[in-house]
Amino acid sequence: MDLSGLLPVIQETAALRRVSQALAGPSLALTLGAGDSAKAPALAALARDLTAPVLVIVPRADHADSLAEELAAWLGDPSRVDAFPERDPLPYERLATDPEAIAQRLRVLSALAAGEARIVVASAKAVAQRTLSPSELASATRELRRGATLEMEAFLYDLSALGYSM
Repeated sequence: MDLSGLLPVIQETAALRRVSQALAGPSLALTLGAGDSAKAPALAALARDLTAPVLVIVPRADHADSLAEELAAWLGDPSRVDAFPERDPLPYERLATDPEAIAQRLRVLSALAAGEARIVVASAKAVAQRTLSPSELASATRELRRGATLEMEAFLYDLSALGYSM
Protein backbone atom coordinates (compact mmCIF):
# COMPACT_ATOMS: atom_id res chain seq x y z
CA MET A 1 0.00 0.00 0.00
CA ASP A 2 1.29 3.46 -0.90
CA LEU A 3 0.04 6.29 1.32
CA SER A 4 2.67 8.81 0.21
CA GLY A 5 0.09 10.92 -1.63
CA LEU A 6 -1.24 12.10 1.73
CA LEU A 7 2.13 13.34 3.00
CA PRO A 8 1.94 16.86 1.44
CA VAL A 9 -1.30 17.49 3.35
CA ILE A 10 0.28 16.29 6.60
CA GLN A 11 3.40 18.39 5.99
CA GLU A 12 1.28 21.55 5.83
CA THR A 13 -0.06 21.24 9.37
CA ALA A 14 1.18 23.89 11.79
CA ALA A 15 2.57 21.35 14.25
CA LEU A 16 4.64 19.59 11.61
CA ARG A 17 5.97 22.87 10.27
CA ARG A 18 7.21 23.73 13.77
CA VAL A 19 8.92 20.36 14.07
CA SER A 20 10.48 20.73 10.60
CA GLN A 21 11.86 24.13 11.61
CA ALA A 22 13.30 22.61 14.79
CA LEU A 23 15.00 19.93 12.70
CA ALA A 24 16.49 22.57 10.41
CA GLY A 25 18.25 24.12 13.42
CA PRO A 26 21.40 22.98 15.18
CA SER A 27 19.69 20.22 17.14
CA LEU A 28 20.44 16.68 16.06
CA ALA A 29 17.91 15.03 18.36
CA LEU A 30 14.19 15.51 18.65
CA THR A 31 11.54 13.92 20.80
CA LEU A 32 8.28 13.50 18.94
CA GLY A 33 5.31 13.32 21.29
CA ALA A 34 2.58 11.82 19.15
CA GLY A 35 0.01 9.12 19.63
CA ASP A 36 0.83 5.69 18.26
CA SER A 37 -1.48 6.10 15.28
CA ALA A 38 0.11 9.46 14.35
CA LYS A 39 3.78 8.46 14.65
CA ALA A 40 4.21 6.81 11.26
CA PRO A 41 2.55 9.54 9.18
CA ALA A 42 4.29 12.31 11.14
CA LEU A 43 7.72 10.67 10.82
CA ALA A 44 7.15 9.92 7.14
CA ALA A 45 6.17 13.53 6.49
CA LEU A 46 9.26 14.78 8.33
CA ALA A 47 11.68 12.34 6.69
CA ARG A 48 10.20 12.37 3.19
CA ASP A 49 12.57 14.95 1.74
CA LEU A 50 15.55 14.56 4.05
CA THR A 51 18.88 13.68 2.49
CA ALA A 52 20.48 12.39 5.70
CA PRO A 53 19.79 9.22 7.64
CA VAL A 54 17.14 9.34 10.37
CA LEU A 55 17.26 7.15 13.48
CA VAL A 56 13.98 6.51 15.26
CA ILE A 57 14.31 4.89 18.69
CA VAL A 58 11.30 3.11 20.17
CA PRO A 59 10.93 1.21 23.46
CA ARG A 60 10.67 -2.37 22.19
CA ALA A 61 11.69 -4.50 19.21
CA ASP A 62 8.10 -5.33 18.25
CA HIS A 63 7.34 -1.58 18.11
CA ALA A 64 10.36 -1.08 15.83
CA ASP A 65 9.16 -3.75 13.39
CA SER A 66 5.61 -2.37 13.33
CA LEU A 67 6.72 1.23 12.88
CA ALA A 68 9.17 0.29 10.11
CA GLU A 69 6.37 -1.50 8.25
CA GLU A 70 4.01 1.48 8.67
CA LEU A 71 6.68 3.95 7.54
CA ALA A 72 7.30 1.91 4.39
CA ALA A 73 3.60 2.17 3.56
CA TRP A 74 3.49 5.91 4.23
CA LEU A 75 6.60 6.61 2.17
CA GLY A 76 5.58 4.28 -0.64
CA ASP A 77 9.18 3.05 -0.81
CA PRO A 78 10.05 0.13 1.48
CA SER A 79 13.71 0.31 0.44
CA ARG A 80 14.14 3.59 2.41
CA VAL A 81 13.14 2.05 5.75
CA ASP A 82 15.12 -0.45 7.81
CA ALA A 83 14.48 -2.10 11.13
CA PHE A 84 17.69 -2.43 13.15
CA PRO A 85 17.16 -5.65 15.12
CA GLU A 86 18.40 -6.56 18.56
CA ARG A 87 20.91 -9.32 18.90
CA ASP A 88 18.94 -12.00 20.70
CA PRO A 89 21.27 -13.16 23.46
CA LEU A 90 23.01 -10.82 25.85
CA PRO A 91 26.82 -11.06 26.01
CA TYR A 92 26.79 -13.18 29.19
CA GLU A 93 24.18 -15.63 27.87
CA ARG A 94 25.42 -18.79 26.24
CA LEU A 95 23.04 -18.74 23.32
CA ALA A 96 23.74 -18.61 19.61
CA THR A 97 22.98 -15.30 17.92
CA ASP A 98 20.35 -15.35 15.17
CA PRO A 99 22.31 -15.13 11.88
CA GLU A 100 19.46 -13.23 10.19
CA ALA A 101 19.55 -10.55 12.89
CA ILE A 102 23.32 -10.17 12.41
CA ALA A 103 22.88 -10.00 8.62
CA GLN A 104 20.17 -7.33 8.95
CA ARG A 105 22.30 -5.27 11.34
CA LEU A 106 25.21 -5.45 8.86
CA ARG A 107 22.93 -4.46 5.94
CA VAL A 108 21.76 -1.39 7.85
CA LEU A 109 25.29 -0.43 8.90
CA SER A 110 26.55 -0.85 5.31
CA ALA A 111 23.77 1.37 3.96
CA LEU A 112 24.52 4.04 6.56
CA ALA A 113 28.26 3.83 5.87
CA ALA A 114 27.51 4.34 2.16
CA GLY A 115 25.70 7.58 3.06
CA GLU A 116 22.26 6.45 1.96
CA ALA A 117 19.35 8.55 3.23
CA ARG A 118 17.43 5.93 5.15
CA ILE A 119 15.06 5.79 8.07
CA VAL A 120 16.35 3.31 10.63
CA VAL A 121 13.91 2.19 13.31
CA ALA A 122 15.43 0.50 16.34
CA SER A 123 14.57 -0.40 19.88
CA ALA A 124 16.53 1.23 22.68
CA LYS A 125 18.12 -2.16 23.41
CA ALA A 126 19.23 -2.61 19.77
CA VAL A 127 20.89 0.81 19.78
CA ALA A 128 22.61 0.12 23.11
CA GLN A 129 24.13 -3.16 21.92
CA ARG A 130 27.71 -2.98 20.75
CA THR A 131 28.27 -3.02 17.01
CA LEU A 132 31.02 -2.33 14.49
CA SER A 133 32.43 1.15 14.02
CA PRO A 134 32.42 2.49 10.44
CA SER A 135 36.17 1.85 10.13
CA GLU A 136 35.83 -1.72 11.45
CA LEU A 137 32.99 -2.36 9.02
CA ALA A 138 35.00 -1.02 6.08
CA SER A 139 38.08 -3.07 6.94
CA ALA A 140 36.05 -6.27 7.38
CA THR A 141 34.02 -5.94 4.16
CA ARG A 142 34.90 -7.89 1.03
CA GLU A 143 32.85 -7.48 -2.10
CA LEU A 144 32.26 -10.35 -4.49
CA ARG A 145 30.72 -9.82 -7.91
CA ARG A 146 29.45 -12.36 -10.36
CA GLY A 147 31.86 -12.72 -13.27
CA ALA A 148 34.73 -10.90 -11.56
CA THR A 149 38.15 -12.52 -11.34
CA LEU A 150 39.07 -13.58 -7.83
CA GLU A 151 42.61 -14.07 -6.58
CA MET A 152 41.82 -17.19 -4.58
CA GLU A 153 44.88 -17.30 -2.32
CA ALA A 154 44.56 -13.65 -1.30
CA PHE A 155 40.83 -14.04 -0.77
CA LEU A 156 41.30 -17.11 1.46
CA TYR A 157 44.00 -15.26 3.42
CA ASP A 158 41.59 -12.32 3.96
CA LEU A 159 38.85 -14.68 5.13
CA SER A 160 41.25 -16.36 7.54
CA ALA A 161 42.35 -12.95 8.89
CA LEU A 162 38.68 -12.09 9.49
CA GLY A 163 38.25 -15.21 11.63
CA TYR A 164 36.74 -17.66 9.16
CA SER A 165 37.94 -21.25 9.28
CA MET A 166 37.23 -24.48 7.49
